[in-house]
Amino acid sequence: MTPEIVPYQAKYRDAFRDINLNWLEKYFYVEPFDAEVLNNPEQYILDKGGKILVAVLDKQPVGVVGIMPGEDLLEITKMGVVESARGKGIGKALFEAALQACQSYPNKRIDIFTSRKLPTAFRLYRNYGFVEVPFDNTIYKRCTARLEWWQNTDFTEAEMLAHLKNYRQNTELLAALIHEIPEAAMHFKATESSWSVYEQLHHLVDSEMLISGRIRQSIAEPGSQYYGWNPTEWNNQLTLPEKSISELLETWTLLRVRNFEFLMQQEFGVFATAHVTKDGRKVALKELLLLFKNHTHFGQIKRCQLDWVENQ
Repeated sequence: MTPEIVPYQAKYRDAFRDINLNWLEKYFYVEPFDAEVLNNPEQYILDKGGKILVAVLDKQPVGVVGIMPGEDLLEITKMGVVESARGKGIGKALFEAALQACQSYPNKRIDIFTSRKLPTAFRLYRNYGFVEVPFDNTIYKRCTARLEWWQNTDFTEAEMLAHLKNYRQNTELLAALIHEIPEAAMHFKATESSWSVYEQLHHLVDSEMLISGRIRQSIAEPGSQYYGWNPTEWNNQLTLPEKSISELLETWTLLRVRNFEFLMQQEFGVFATAHVTKDGRKVALKELLLLFKNHTHFGQIKRCQLDWVENQ
């Protein structure tokens, strides 16, 4: 049965609080700001121009999600589904409704703060194009990942320049993180299938080389098709050359800086040129840049560091 997604009303106040408390208490704990927002949704969300959507099934509220506008972005937050109604597509329906509601705002960027301890939610966000980005957690202690998606890529030249600078600056963020990690943690793997910091740096070098080709192909051969690649198979099947962590970081940084310098020499109109994906979609160079700039594995490497600390 398909749920009806309706706007928030005062009668759903308890449902908004209780549905969120359920998953917070089950997987984490209720932080002070959580309590403030859940007990005062009008003050913290609605009165600030935000929205709350409620999924109703058989006349009962079974899911909720909030949209909080910021200065230059929107945040999708406080999404939950009652335990008895999970696995019925209600979270997906809520999320799609939230994305549609975001279109009524002028903000171009949508952010989500989440945790890898919620794999179903994490996969949902990734399936809709959200990309993990580096961040310093200053809001919720439970959050180990921040994801973003740009619902409008009609960028001005100034906005495009800011994205390019961010592409370059992320090398400094990753370098600072790597320098915090003890040598003993570089080859640590939390599980059999997870990647160590060392493997992730090898992957970043490989991917930045591919990015270099894709950037140039988009400009020189607009409309051409890119080949896909399977990074997991590359990691599993290729023999990695013996390189130190510093050598890998230096190589990746050099490749990214060269790509940045190349992009800075291009005319603004070049970023609208598109290539064709394997499944026939057209993707503009500026949309690829939104993926490229955040492809640093910052979050994954940070979590690997934390897993190593917990394992000691």
